[in-house]
Amino acid sequence: MTTEEYHDDNALPSPVMVNKANLLAIRRDATEHNLSSNDICTMFNEFIIEFERMEQSGITTNMFLDAVEEIADAVMSITPKKLLDPKVLYHPLIYFLHQVLIDLLANWRASQLRLNIQESDIFLKIVLIFVHAAEEAPTATVEEERIKIRDLIATKKIIFLVREQVIDNTTNKEGINDDPNICTLCLLILKLLRGTPFFFNNEQNELLVDDCKFFFTNICQIKAKT
Repeated sequence: MTTEEYHDDNALPSPVMVNKANLLAIRRDATEHNLSSNDICTMFNEFIIEFERMEQSGITTNMFLDAVEEIADAVMSITPKKLLDPKVLYHPLIYFLHQVLIDLLANWRASQLRLNIQESDIFLKIVLIFVHAAEEAPTATVEEERIKIRDLIATKKIIFLVREQVIDNTTNKEGINDDPNICTLCLLILKLLRGTPFFFNNEQNELLVDDCKFFFTNICQIKAKT
């Protein structure tokens, strides 16, 4: 599914994806730590059911983005290390977020098309869901968990799109270094896709990582000045 599949007609209110009971349970878990992997998977099932119900009723681009952002916010609020449980990490909802990530990468070009503010926020939030999960892993298994997440994310489609975006950003970087999505793209590569062979040539892979470090540093400097 992509944001291009839906068209806005009249502004309709977006249906609720995450009910109050689930929101409350997620907030309580921050202090009580009583959500099990089965509890989280049950919530994820409910998110998917609500999204599918919305699709069947008719959906606009704004409704799609609101729904995805609401789901992303809920997942971000779950204790990150609990997302590493195999039942949770390989749940269809995680693959749904992965597909949204692909769609956003496919719809963004630094040279031509900018993601809108909400799309940029969703892009960052989905990347941070995986980054936080990887960083919150127990010290003894942190690299193992990062590789597990990398292998989940680094499909052929993602690798192709990331390579394409980095080349586009490198070619058209002058005057567009304020694009926050460059920072998110670099975060995705440096934190989650480290070691992924984007090119057949190792030297090109090293140059890609160097470009990402350069972009990331420049964006941070620009933000510090504003």
